[in-house]
Amino acid sequence: MDLSEVEKNEENCESEDQDEIIFRSLDMEMIKKNLKAAHVKVHIDNLIPPKDGHSIRAISDKHVQDLVKSFQKSFQPYTVLIGLASTKADISKMSIPNHESVEILGGNHTVAALKQLAGENSEVYKYVYMDIYTNLTEAQALSLSYKHNELHENSQELSFSEKVIFFHTSFLKNKEKHAGKPQKHISTRWRSEIGAILNKSKVELKNSYKVHFSLAAYDDDVWNPITDVFDAFENYKIKGQKKSEKCTQYCFANFTKVKDNSEKITLLKKLSTGKITPEEFRSSCLSGGKINEKTTVSQATKRKSQQNSGSEPVEVADEVPVYNPRTETNEGNKDNLKEEMKDLRKQLRDSKRDLENLKQENQHLTKQLQDSEKDKQLKDTQLETKEKQIEQLKKTMVEYVGIMKRMKALDNKSKVGLSLLIRSISDVIAESGLTIATKIDDLQKSLKEEKDRCQLAEEAAARARATEKAPVAEHSIKRKNDTSQVIIAEEKEVVLVEYTKGKIYFAIKDKDFLTYCQRPVGVIRDGHFTHAPQKLSFTVNEKDKQTFDKKYIICSMKGSLGGKCIKADQLSISIENQILAIQKYID
Repeated sequence: MDLSEVEKNEENCESEDQDEIIFRSLDMEMIKKNLKAAHVKVHIDNLIPPKDGHSIRAISDKHVQDLVKSFQKSFQPYTVLIGLASTKADISKMSIPNHESVEILGGNHTVAALKQLAGENSEVYKYVYMDIYTNLTEAQALSLSYKHNELHENSQELSFSEKVIFFHTSFLKNKEKHAGKPQKHISTRWRSEIGAILNKSKVELKNSYKVHFSLAAYDDDVWNPITDVFDAFENYKIKGQKKSEKCTQYCFANFTKVKDNSEKITLLKKLSTGKITPEEFRSSCLSGGKINEKTTVSQATKRKSQQNSGSEPVEVADEVPVYNPRTETNEGNKDNLKEEMKDLRKQLRDSKRDLENLKQENQHLTKQLQDSEKDKQLKDTQLETKEKQIEQLKKTMVEYVGIMKRMKALDNKSKVGLSLLIRSISDVIAESGLTIATKIDDLQKSLKEEKDRCQLAEEAAARARATEKAPVAEHSIKRKNDTSQVIIAEEKEVVLVEYTKGKIYFAIKDKDFLTYCQRPVGVIRDGHFTHAPQKLSFTVNEKDKQTFDKKYIICSMKGSLGGKCIKADQLSISIENQILAIQKYID
């Protein structure tokens, strides 16, 4: 693709509708819709390198070794990386080695360094925290990778050559994707995609990345010598290159002025093989591709000029460079401004990294605080439940002691009655003159009857101890001879339901209707349930039959309905669990 066509395409780009679609697809709000989980603990054995098209640049071994040294001094595992997983991936198993594969979109250098250190400390270096995404397009994956590289604490700034190589890769993919389309269409799509990934406007692209686009758009015959120049700078093989000097767009600022591709290739080869300096390369590009020969001023001319001025001849150099204001004006000022801009960018980048780290640390601490609050609430609920159970057990013990005292008193009365009966029998025997055999027979019958009464009393006491029910009045122990009023219990579905003003009732559920009891079980006030635990029997009001809303049903259970009464302690759910269900309903 010719450079003039690229520049023409830049000025005559298509309508902004398509650009808007591309930018909207790479908007962070759109990308966040594909965020499956944040701050996920992942074992490094589950991490795989990014696939082709998902990486901005190749891994730098030098940067990896720098990170290894840095991590050995201090490593903060809460720094969040970026990962891509399948929609079926199980988040809970990502911390288990070799269970779920996660593609690294942001943090490849960090993971490479950790894998080298993994053998030293399995607990420190074998886990990272990641934001896991799914269903990302290639452009969205690149956008996340670029943004992560800008903000991550351990990232290395993309160099000029790395950006140009990334632009060229994107250009080739757009050419393949839109094969058969006009060059104008391909150029527009390419620039819009780059702008969306970098989050730059058209104006920013034109002002800051013009050289990048011009170099990236060349075909292989010119592109390969360009990459040779990048490699030569990286390996310090450029003529006159300083130790800290890197390849910048300033070196290629005038490259577009060379119109012939063969001259471009010749200049690039001379620069990459160390035959000319970067300054000579720029000067040659400015003159259209011809290497400037330094113009000379002969010594004779110099001497003649000096003689005319009456001064002694002075030895001068054979060659004197001609001053060119277009290339050498204010070079010192430009260099100073460049250094200042570089420092400001570094400060801004460092500030962004610090802010991101603080945000991540705050998120981590907030999550820990929330987990602690949840644990505290759970423990408080458990403690409250145990306190209620203890109170209920105390009441049950008091009732049990009362029953035992009553049973003991009844047993003493039976013994006293037996003693009196024996005395009265002895008196009768003495008066009636009955035979000894008759007296013994009558006495045995009396003893048997008294023994039966004692046995009945003991059985009643045993039943009271087994059921641990509330105290039973003494008059209820007396047996009734009338069996004509026996009540047959009927099993029904009983529910606890909230009615009005927070009042809780027992009700009989029959299909779509509820038949309420006359009195409530208790009432909900200020988020707490108040009830009368001594009341265990509730009379059903058969006239109070209504439809109901399922959301007010607290719990459902089975129970026997004796006559018109519901016994709270004879239902399939115990009283303690009924209270727990009410408390859960309130929460």
